[in-house]
Amino acid sequence: MFVALMLSFTSGALESDFAAFQDEPSHLVSGLLIRDWLASGASVHPMRFAEEYYLHYPKVAIGQWPPAFHLLLGVWMLFFGASQASVLTLQSLLAALLGLIVFRVTRKSCGEKTAACAGLLVLLLGPVQAFGHMAMTELFLTVSCMLAVLAFGRFVETGRGRWSLAFGLLAGLAIMTKGNALALALVPGSVIVATRRWDLLKRPALWGSALVVGLVCGPWYALTLNIARGSWAGGASPNLDFSMQAIPFYASEWVALGGWLVGLAAVFGLARRGGSDPVWTAIAVWPLCLLFLHGVLPSSFDERHMILIAPSFACGFAATAADLAQRAPRWRQLSLAPAVLFLAFGLEAFEKPRKDVSGYGTAARALVGDPSLMLSPFLIASDSFGEGAFVAGVALAEERPGHVVLRATKVLGTSDWIGRNYVSTFASADEMDAWLEQVPVGIVAFDDSTQTHHWYEHQDLLREVVDSDPERWVPVGEFDVVREGVSYPGALKLYRQARHEMRLPAQLKLGRVLGRQLPGF
Repeated sequence: MFVALMLSFTSGALESDFAAFQDEPSHLVSGLLIRDWLASGASVHPMRFAEEYYLHYPKVAIGQWPPAFHLLLGVWMLFFGASQASVLTLQSLLAALLGLIVFRVTRKSCGEKTAACAGLLVLLLGPVQAFGHMAMTELFLTVSCMLAVLAFGRFVETGRGRWSLAFGLLAGLAIMTKGNALALALVPGSVIVATRRWDLLKRPALWGSALVVGLVCGPWYALTLNIARGSWAGGASPNLDFSMQAIPFYASEWVALGGWLVGLAAVFGLARRGGSDPVWTAIAVWPLCLLFLHGVLPSSFDERHMILIAPSFACGFAATAADLAQRAPRWRQLSLAPAVLFLAFGLEAFEKPRKDVSGYGTAARALVGDPSLMLSPFLIASDSFGEGAFVAGVALAEERPGHVVLRATKVLGTSDWIGRNYVSTFASADEMDAWLEQVPVGIVAFDDSTQTHHWYEHQDLLREVVDSDPERWVPVGEFDVVREGVSYPGALKLYRQARHEMRLPAQLKLGRVLGRQLPGF
């Protein structure tokens, strides 16, 4: 735990905004939603509470992702506070748990020193470090998946139905965290084939675990499949073109997780131990199941998905180190095998990821701290990265629900989840100006650090509106922005609409704030 905390708290994450990855603000705000609903006594219907919450902080994304991680994050923040330090501590705890799992799995068969090196290795892998700095699902998902894999291995090893039930519950938890965990559905069949335990097919406990997963996850995925499918970048259904690119991409990312030398050692170790006992077989087939899912499901090309097999990678490392030591007694005595492999990892692949995103939270705190803007709606005009960082910054800075924050990509334009099929809401600057006055928007935060491929027509119209009437749109501040370590001096510019406080606020509709119409809104 100490190592995990040190890695996290020395990464710059304490001073960074919640936007190192574009999904991070959504996970944070979704966690805050659950935290605040619980803190309110859960007296309001959760759907109605969520709708009202989205009107204030339009980054709630429960539905795009299942709610298990958001529930964990919300309960954690309820007891330990909604802050950077609190979230980082939770993520460090999950990373430490990952290291402990690897240590416990490998200690008996690989030796205590080698197991300790493997547990440390999993903490030092780049993706584990990086997501230990963020409010993201990946570490919780990795822990849940690994525990499910181990539970099924224990079921095959012992034949006890309680391990099959544990697999069903843990797999359900993982799948209700993120859809990647659907690869767990391939684990039972793969392990049974690899171990030739055909007798298990007659065990009611095996099919009972499938029933548990279906009952836990089926209704949710039936309701949200179309939402999730809208974010797939490779097509609406499996296709050969995507698979031909995805399989080599993810295979190379898996081997390169800790460097090619250690990656090949991990593959060799898993191949050697995979047939030795059911638990190691489950550990070995899990990466193949995940590779198959991401090779078939056309979601995206994203190396972060491979973090799920980090524990298998570390176990394979331990297995190869133990095999080398077995062949060279002197190596075993001096613990040279894991040391040599660890050195190879350090020279080839070790890095210390930093979280360096700032400016949006600083601007949000300045606005929230101004009593004259107590009831003023804020409009943030940026890409999804900047808008999310600003929304999360406002949400953390105030007693919720407070200000209404509007995202320009939702109210001034419309598109799907990943920015396709964009259409500007307004045909002219005059139309947009009239709407800004009607709301009335109190502050426009205009982000000049927006990436060029995410610069939309409504941003040009908004700039025209603001520049055309400097007496009405008064500049009130500039803030430096840092994105992924790159500085953009004075990029976030704030403009205040003069005399907006004198007008009654319009009734904003949820469909308009979402960027799409919903029945009844």
